[in-house]
Amino acid sequence: INAEYGGGDMLLLRRPTDQWTRDQLNAMKSAPLSYSEHYQTKDKREQGELDHLKKSYNIDCARVKLGKGKNCFEAGIQALHQWKMHEDNWIDVYFPDTILQEGEVIGILSFQMGFFTLSFCRILYIIDESDEIAKKKRFGFGYGTTQTHLVSGEERFLIEWDLNDDTVWYEILSFSVPQTLMSRAGYPVSRWFQGQFIKSSQQSMLRAVTELCI
Repeated sequence: INAEYGGGDMLLLRRPTDQWTRDQLNAMKSAPLSYSEHYQTKDKREQGELDHLKKSYNIDCARVKLGKGKNCFEAGIQALHQWKMHEDNWIDVYFPDTILQEGEVIGILSFQMGFFTLSFCRILYIIDESDEIAKKKRFGFGYGTTQTHLVSGEERFLIEWDLNDDTVWYEILSFSVPQTLMSRAGYPVSRWFQGQFIKSSQQSMLRAVTELCI
């Protein structure tokens, strides 16, 4: 992103300063997204509803049960607000006090293969709804990648409370494609890291909800 840190776009040889990162975040608020299929994850209930994007994107959908009841649902919502789904020893959020609202930009710093990679996403929408017919309550949000990201696409993070059996679920739904020469050249490795992120995110949310419910 900046020659001061070396490595070129998104690849950094050392951890960036908070002030430099805030400057980049502010610039990304008005920057275009890196793809044209905006909001495709917003109203989707199943992975199959994104089949029309399969020719151009990888589709990922993963769900994990967080527990049961209202307290668990509210803890899941709180965990999203605190960006707990990105909490791991190889990932840092810039910044965890970012408010969940449309237009805000979040930075994800990860350490991969000897480099720091800094990726920016802009929040596109918030979900806060009750489905009286299906008897489900949902809270979540979706963000889209900017041009300073290793991949191009959209991702949704959702907490769902199924009132039919009282279970609470955490779901990730996304579509993406490698955006940079590095991610295209290392496609299998890139997909492996995406898979690791999903597993890490699920574990982080399970841990966070457990702690918040104590």
